Amino acid sequence: MRAESEETRGKGRWSASKKAGVVLRLLRGEDLETVSREVGVAVHELVRWREAFIEGGKESLKGRPASPVERELRTAQRKIGELTMELEIHRKREELLGRQRGCGRWVRPIPCG
Repeated sequence: MRAESEETRGKGRWSASKKAGVVLRLLRGEDLETVSREVGVAVHELVRWREAFIEGGKESLKGRPASPVERELRTAQRKIGELTMELEIHRKREELLGRQRGCGRWVRPIPCG
C-alpha cells in the first residue's frame, strides 16, 4: 500500500502530471477504490480523469487535427509565428540602420543633416 502525502491527499487542484501519474496507476491494474482512498479523490473523478486521458491519447495518435477548424487554427498560428519573426527582423534592421546613420530611429531612406 502506498503512503499518503499532503501533496496528494485532500481537496485542491491537481497538476496534469500528477493526474497522469494516478491514471497510469489505474491503467497498470491497481484497484480503483484503493487508489481513490490513497490519493483522496472520489472514484467518479478518477474515472473521469482516466476517460479524458484515454481520449486525449487517441487524439494524439491521429497525427492530424480532428477537424477542419483545428487545421485552420494551426495554420493561422504558424502564420502568426512567421509574421512575428519577420516583424522582429525588420525592427532589428531598422534599429541597426538608424544607429549607422546616427539619426536615432531610421524612418526613411534619406540622409541625415
